[in-house]
Amino acid sequence: MKPARGNGAFEETARLKVYEMELARATSHIASTLHEHTMLEAVAETIQDFQALHGCEDLRAFALALRGRLEQRGKSAAAGVLQHFAKCGNLPDAVPKAPHGPVPAPLPGVRKRARTR
Repeated sequence: MKPARGNGAFEETARLKVYEMELARATSHIASTLHEHTMLEAVAETIQDFQALHGCEDLRAFALALRGRLEQRGKSAAAGVLQHFAKCGNLPDAVPKAPHGPVPAPLPGVRKRARTR
């Protein structure tokens, strides 16, 4: 009988559960930036903090998980920076293919007034 092969995606997800707090904090920190230069600084700080706490072994997987969370929040410029980092191993000097100025953020929804009868 052959030994069962592990599911790579499941194993990576389980391994990243250890970093759930760092992922949540980093996602919030990076997503809250309003300008390109502060976003780049936040990504660099996040990468340095993770490396100082946990070393380099899971750094690429952490960066890709963080990229996914930022994409879910609509922060495609920050996600692109993390994609570049995961692919090349370094941070770009500027956001790849992004206009200069504020990083676009979704507009808050308009709340409807409650009706009274």
